Amino acid sequence: MNKLFIKLRYILILFVAFIAASSFFLMNNIPVQAVTQQNVIDNVEKIDDGITNWSAKTYANTKNELGQIPIGKGLSLGYTFGAARNSSNKVVSGADSTILTDSKTSATSVTNSKINVFLNNNGNYYGILHQGTDSYANASPQNASDTSLDFALVTAGTSAINYDNYSLLKQLKYKVYYVGSDKDGRQV
Repeated sequence: MNKLFIKLRYILILFVAFIAASSFFLMNNIPVQAVTQQNVIDNVEKIDDGITNWSAKTYANTKNELGQIPIGKGLSLGYTFGAARNSSNKVVSGADSTILTDSKTSATSVTNSKINVFLNNNGNYYGILHQGTDSYANASPQNASDTSLDFALVTAGTSAINYDNYSLLKQLKYKVYYVGSDKDGRQV
């Protein structure tokens, strides 16, 4: 009986806190403003994640950069946003200038700004995620990992998930690409 009372008390406290917070926001008519790329930069740079050398990459002509974790004997786990290969399946940095372009969706894909994880075996690219048609440098790099939602908000009870309605990338505007290095000198 005592455990039930404690649980009910916590539920009541959470309910009262929710009602109080909701009332505060409704009664104080807090204005909402559109976010700009500079707002993103100003706020992201306040995050203390242990990396002190973040460098913001913004807007036109920004190309992706690769991070890699050595596994051994010429093999690395590579990661980036966008394409990371050329037409000969060789790993290349700077292959994608679409990483800050607004994402687009179709019924079965999302393009631009996509996460890309791959294996680099002595300079040869081996994709871990599906790569879309011509998803390499100087072709259609925006198609890198095009069938992955990457980021989605899906609620319980959803029966049909489609790219148009659930892709968070499609909703993001004013993207900023950051590059830094961790304590071991690996690019992040």
